[in-house]
Amino acid sequence: MKTNDHIIHNRAGQEMVVHVYPADNAKAPLALIAHGISGSVESPVAQRLSAVFRRMGHRVIVPDMRNNINDSGGSIDDFTFEQHASDFADAAEWVRTTWANRPTVIAGYSIGAYAAVRLAADAPLEYQKLVLVAPVVSGDFYLQVLEKNLPQGWAEWKRSGIATFGNDRNMLFEMKFPDNASWRQASALSDAHKISMPTVVINADKDFLVPPEHMAALRHHLPRATMSTAQGADHMFRDMAGKSHPGLEQALRSFLKDHGMQAYRNLRSARTFGIG
Repeated sequence: MKTNDHIIHNRAGQEMVVHVYPADNAKAPLALIAHGISGSVESPVAQRLSAVFRRMGHRVIVPDMRNNINDSGGSIDDFTFEQHASDFADAAEWVRTTWANRPTVIAGYSIGAYAAVRLAADAPLEYQKLVLVAPVVSGDFYLQVLEKNLPQGWAEWKRSGIATFGNDRNMLFEMKFPDNASWRQASALSDAHKISMPTVVINADKDFLVPPEHMAALRHHLPRATMSTAQGADHMFRDMAGKSHPGLEQALRSFLKDHGMQAYRNLRSARTFGIG
């Protein structure tokens, strides 16, 4: 489905593209999705999440955060967890003012989950549900697993200062070795206790980027969250044959049904705007 695209400005005055999937119902609830590093609205997991939300009656908004590989520009070398989160928060503010008082689900994939947790913790009363998919919520955790699981590549990246990667859209890009200090200091775990909304964490048991001990740390900080594991799926929710694993869609549909639309129906103050 074609999106309606809007240009907004982040807090630094830089342009960002926000993609909006229209909804038939003018008063449809909203789903705001944060993509991962090097991601975009076209990232496969963002597309799959969008499809489920749309089928369940949501208007879906996916901002392209800057310094990734997408329409918003910037350099991947300037990517940081904090910038990713602040761009997502700026997009959320645009959504809030554009569709005032409209019930909203926040969803984040991979490092997008870091941005989603930060947003949910900063404004816990603004949002109705939180969906975390293959969540990378700590820069230190992320660098640890890269160093542990890709030791030769990590050593060469650190030595040369640059490496070539492929993203989830099969696009190759070069990236400088990250600023360890800013990446390692980035953690959303300390804020997670502020989150009181219904939350689901959807992970995959073959995801080397989010190993069990990292999931245990997140579970400790989100003890009331629903946990769902896709057996035999990798970080992009593909099975061992490289095909889409249905566990992602099944877990999201189940969560949305279990926490249903009644909370949305009770919000009588939803207003209609002509965008999207």
